[in-house]
Amino acid sequence: MRDQGDERTSFQTLIEMGKLPADALLSPSKMQEGFYSKTLQTARQTSRGHLSDGGCQGDVQKVPIQSAKDVLKTREATDWIADQFIPRGRLTLLAGASGSGKSSLLYGLAEAVSNGSDFMGQLTTKRGKVCFIQSDESPENAADKLKVMGVKAEFHLLTDWEFLDVSKLRALQEQEHYDLIVLDSITTLLGAGRPDGPSMNDAEFGFDLYPLNTWASENRVAVVMSAHLRKQSKDSTTNAITLDSVFGAASQGWAASDVWGIWRLYQQQPDQNIQMRLQCVKGRTCADGTAWNLEGNEEDYSFLLKGSANEGDMTPKQRSHFAEQALALMAGSDRYWKVEDIQRELGCAERHAYRVLKGLFVEDKLSRQTLASTGGRPKYAYAEKTFCTSPQPPLSETTALPNCSLTE
Repeated sequence: MRDQGDERTSFQTLIEMGKLPADALLSPSKMQEGFYSKTLQTARQTSRGHLSDGGCQGDVQKVPIQSAKDVLKTREATDWIADQFIPRGRLTLLAGASGSGKSSLLYGLAEAVSNGSDFMGQLTTKRGKVCFIQSDESPENAADKLKVMGVKAEFHLLTDWEFLDVSKLRALQEQEHYDLIVLDSITTLLGAGRPDGPSMNDAEFGFDLYPLNTWASENRVAVVMSAHLRKQSKDSTTNAITLDSVFGAASQGWAASDVWGIWRLYQQQPDQNIQMRLQCVKGRTCADGTAWNLEGNEEDYSFLLKGSANEGDMTPKQRSHFAEQALALMAGSDRYWKVEDIQRELGCAERHAYRVLKGLFVEDKLSRQTLASTGGRPKYAYAEKTFCTSPQPPLSETTALPNCSLTE
């Protein structure tokens, strides 16, 4: 019997050498045959065969190089399918304990995006085409849940996927051009659906999510996949979770762009609907640590976002309101605005002002200039995109520049 560890190592090396595609799946039968180690040995011998005793023969293949500036040129603005929650071009993982309602939450997300309505009463959505791949529930179970929820949107619901087939997913996207794809869940699509594959605790378990995240970026499609939380993973005092609370290999969280957790709070208010918490535990796009209080309804499996769990934080509606006000202030003003300017005009906290401005900047709705500094962290000034588009040296906090002035 072949050494499974050597075969897995050879498999990863072949991918790194470009001998196997990045989205290749590890085959248990080929591992038993020693296919990957034999192929790696042949590949290395072939590479050495290009060298003679006298040195290199033929042209030396150049390694492609790109600069950070080149990468920035290809950057797409942050585009929220569901405001502050689900971004386009990213893989987002939603982890929840069994019975936490994560599938119902995702059905609600699919319907909201399908018709462009607010999600959970707070998150604005962009109307788009949605595919929901359901491998955790039978068609009958899914139909029962959708009936109770009163779902009317005509998003696509596929219930015949036993495992994650990347080539099939690519063909599906080329055919339908979805804006949002929901995969429920990682346990079946990468685990139970592939009984000969790695177990959930093996590091290799989450490796398929790396190319999936890249694929989402290349196709500008939002991909959401559900996962599970470990039992007793929440802090009994703070009701908080961390990235380590996700059940299974840590590589799941490493590979995803953003990771959210959803769970029931320990202390429930009597005679009220179910109190839940939704928290960003890994944020490349969402704000890490963002936590919202949800109210779940057992009658129709719906969720309402009731407020921020962190004292002093903005709700999504408040953030949208401040963002609209900031853009309105800057429109046609022919000036730069500092954080304290926005704070004063909107009557909001300083941290709210800079978070709103930063968010609008990464969404490419504002331009930003660096203020001249005498030390300490850099300070910035913001303006509408059409104002002073030519490159400028750092602005002074006190001295205005012609045609691109910083108003005190």
